Amino acid sequence: DLAFGLHWDRDYYVQLAITIRNIYWPLTLFIVHPLVIFIVSKSQMDIDCKVGYICHTTVLIFFDFYNCLLYQMYPLVPLPVFICTGLLCGTVQPKTMLTLFSVVTVAMGPPYLFLMMRMHQRILSADSPLKMKTSTQVVLMLFFTTTFIANVYGFHNFTVDIPTKNVLINVICSILLMRSTIYHILQRPEIVWARNFSTNFLVLGERVGQIGPFGKGD
Repeated sequence: DLAFGLHWDRDYYVQLAITIRNIYWPLTLFIVHPLVIFIVSKSQMDIDCKVGYICHTTVLIFFDFYNCLLYQMYPLVPLPVFICTGLLCGTVQPKTMLTLFSVVTVAMGPPYLFLMMRMHQRILSADSPLKMKTSTQVVLMLFFTTTFIANVYGFHNFTVDIPTKNVLINVICSILLMRSTIYHILQRPEIVWARNFSTNFLVLGERVGQIGPFGKGD
């Protein structure tokens, strides 16, 4: 058995997550999301809410395609280590994969908030103190969108692998390594087994609770 119950991940959960995603993404991309767009487009909904729904569903299509087929991130909880089992994981760097993931994730925010705000404004009475002018709504949407973009910037610039990443995920048996101070890292089976599923690792720390060092990644 592995520490932290990671033998369950090794023996069952990683492959289960891969299987579920490979079943989920074609269903949502080719059936669920197109059906939602068709129903909304044919509805009597106000044009602004209709546009919000369609934009949000379109972004969901990109999210499901990236997250469930191209990326497939899997966290080795409770360790600060993430593996990737998607189609792009053998060719694209972990930091780039995570940054793209943040893009498709935060891109869902603006159309969703726009939709909620428009629906909220429509149900308010004309004399409600919560009723906002169009210009105020535009300013709020610009603020929210800027905040989302800042999150993408943060993912790109502050995601840093620890210096001992390559040692942590590679088992190299040699007398020199056995005598070094990093020998204890090499003997951690709760990390090494994940190489059976992926060669794409994002390693933010060596131990539970360690999520650093932080820094600007170039």
